[in-house]
This record gives sequence, C-alpha cells and structure tokens, in this order.
Amino acid sequence: MDVFLSPWYPWLALFFGLLIGSFLNVVIYRLPVMLLRETVDEDALNALPDVNLWWPPSHCPVCNNNIKPWDNIPVISWILLRGKCRCCHCAIPFQYPLSEALIGGGYFLMVFFYYPHLSLIQLSFQALFGSLLYTLAMIDWKTFLLPDSLVFLLLWSGLIASVRNLIPVSPRDSVMGAVFVWGFTWLMAQGYSWITGREGFGQGDVKLFAACAVWLGNEHIASLMLGSAALGAVFFLLRWYERRKAIHTENKPDNYLPFGPAIAITAFIIMHMEVLI
Repeated sequence: MDVFLSPWYPWLALFFGLLIGSFLNVVIYRLPVMLLRETVDEDALNALPDVNLWWPPSHCPVCNNNIKPWDNIPVISWILLRGKCRCCHCAIPFQYPLSEALIGGGYFLMVFFYYPHLSLIQLSFQALFGSLLYTLAMIDWKTFLLPDSLVFLLLWSGLIASVRNLIPVSPRDSVMGAVFVWGFTWLMAQGYSWITGREGFGQGDVKLFAACAVWLGNEHIASLMLGSAALGAVFFLLRWYERRKAIHTENKPDNYLPFGPAIAITAFIIMHMEVLI
C-alpha cells in the first residue's frame, strides 16, 4: 500500500502544511494579545480584543465581518481576492499567504528530500520543530515576546524525540546541551546587565537557546551561538532601519533587538545542514 501512496506524500504534506500555516497565522496574531490581556490594567484591557486561539472565527480586523470558508483557502483566496477583504476592500497583510506558503512549501520539501530515509513520525517531529521556530520568530519580531508555552513545547518535544530516538541526539547530549546553553547565556545576560545597567539577553532568548540545544545536542552549541550572533547583527540593522515600536518593554525600541528570529533561523539551518548545503 505504501508503494502506491508514497509518491503522494509530498503533496499531502503540502496540503497539511498550508492548513497548519493558516493556523499559525492565528497563533502569531492572537497569542501575544492573550498574554498581554493577562498583564495589563483594566483600562488597557478594554482596548485589547477579547480573543483566544479558537474564538472568535476568522474575521476582518477592520470591518469585523466573518471570513467565509471559500475566502479562507490558504494562499489561493488571498490571490483571488487580490489581497483585499471582500467586504471592506482593506488590504490583507501579505504575512498571511507568506506563512501558509512557507510552511506548506517547507513540509513539501522536507518529505521530498527526507522520505523514506526518515519515518513519518520522524518527519512529523521535524515539522513540529520548524513550525514552532517559525512561530516564535514571527512573534518575537513583531512583539518582542517569546511565549513560554511555545518555548517549553519546543523543549519538551525535543526531549521526547531524543528519548524515542527520533532525532540523532542522545538524551544525555540533549540535556547537557540545554543545561550548558541555559547556564552560559544566563550568565552572559546577568554580566551584561551588571556592567551596563541594561538588559542584554531577554529571559525568553535564554530559554529559546536551551530549547534549541535540546534538539541539536551539545556538539552544535558553538555553531548555534556564533550563528545566532552573526544573524542577530544583521537583524539589528534591519530593525534599526524599520524603526518599529516595541510593546511592553522598558528599553527604547530602536535599541532593543528581537533576538529570537536569529536563534530560530540558525537552529533550523543547523538541523537541516546536509540538505541546505
């Protein structure tokens, strides 16, 4: 049976990837709002939409009309609607089809290159790894937040994958890598704060480093940290140029670096180094 189905696996992965990419758009937009609603005062609370990941249904944030199912087909609907809401004709952010296309295309390529060398369960964990990294990177870039719920999901899923021999990293190396990276980056953050009086690494960055180290093992710690630093410098220049306003931070926005995207991209490249190079 598998002989007949296997040629279709990349296309099935593309289909599910498009759907998951659509859901990740919801997570990227709504999860930071949900977290902020738990921390702000009552006056600010009224200015934030009351949402969770499941309710209300997908709707236009401008006119608040619910999006019809035929207008919510990943990528295709955005193209047919020419990137505008059917009701109010306001622009639909390009991030939505971009996320769907990246996740869908990523799933397709992963199955195309890795199957049958990796089992379907191994591919599922790799898909989870990439999806969580993408979601965390986008949330951090937009809001300077790295939700603990997603970071810990990344960490624990990596430990499970290691214990179940689904990734080429032993449980011992996973734990050692996480402990070393967490301790080292935490000390760096504390030292920078003590010397300059300003925050260096955020605690979310420290946790994300540790979660990625679980997946990569202790032998890739140096590559993870050096690669993240190099990419972080590039993102700092982009951030400075973009001059976006940070939310919920005491530092000046122009001086604050969302470091999560650099960590996420570096971890993804290291994980798939053989295919990417």
